[in-house]
Amino acid sequence: MNPVTPHAHPLDLTAYYTIDRAELTGDLRPLADGSYSYGAQIWRGFPFLLGNTGSPNVILLDETAIHISLGGLKANYLLFAHVVEDRLTNYQPGLADSEADGNELGHHVSDYTLIYEDGSQVTTPIQRRFAIQQSRVGWGASAFMAVPALGPEIFNTVTEEFTASRPVSREYGQGEARVDAGRDRSREHIWLY
Repeated sequence: MNPVTPHAHPLDLTAYYTIDRAELTGDLRPLADGSYSYGAQIWRGFPFLLGNTGSPNVILLDETAIHISLGGLKANYLLFAHVVEDRLTNYQPGLADSEADGNELGHHVSDYTLIYEDGSQVTTPIQRRFAIQQSRVGWGASAFMAVPALGPEIFNTVTEEFTASRPVSREYGQGEARVDAGRDRSREHIWLY
């Protein structure tokens, strides 16, 4: 587990959650058990407080704007954990047009607006594959400005484990790489922006 920075504090969004993640359908439905997407989490050294199973635990941005009050909290930075629905990439009719590979680029997804104490506002457009990405992606389709919540994992090579008479935990080839990138550690992702 990553050590958590003492300079960051998670925001409890329980009062703002609109739906249980398990009830999402279609292109937002979760594939895996999502054990890393509930409760208290530490991703890349930052603490997050996610909703619990069996009750609303995510905010679904659909048609209606959501206003979240920080209750006077002062912050130098805000870090968002989010995903966008999967979209099929249509390269050409009849050519791999059923792949949800995440290569669609730059389409407007949402706007995040920060309203400061003095009433001034800053709006940031959230664009697909820049500030946000879909949960399930193909090779090379990571977001440009966001990172997978799960960080890289470093491990011994197959040769090192074999030489030390330990059971081999990775397949040959993958095991010799010494590292799994964050996006390779799970079939679905939450992205940090």
